[in-house]
Amino acid sequence: MGAQHGDLLHGCAEHTGWELRLNPEPNQNEIKGCVRRMLPPTWQLQREPSFFKEQNLVRVRLGSPPQDTPTWDAFCAKVKEATGYQVELG
Repeated sequence: MGAQHGDLLHGCAEHTGWELRLNPEPNQNEIKGCVRRMLPPTWQLQREPSFFKEQNLVRVRLGSPPQDTPTWDAFCAKVKEATGYQVELG
């Protein structure tokens, strides 16, 4: 995710004089937490989201998933923008 903001980070480093380094490992707890917070309560998350670093994927199990594809697609796009990770139903 940090690589997407490389120019901004470089500018901040130059402005502050501090060296900025990206952590090569994603914070999976924060990514899963972000997905949990973004899920509408009516979708009824059934268990902790599963995290798959190598696939850039978070899998969720929902008790009442959205019935229309555009709603799900919009949710997935928001998660991708916020975390850099794809979401799928599992």
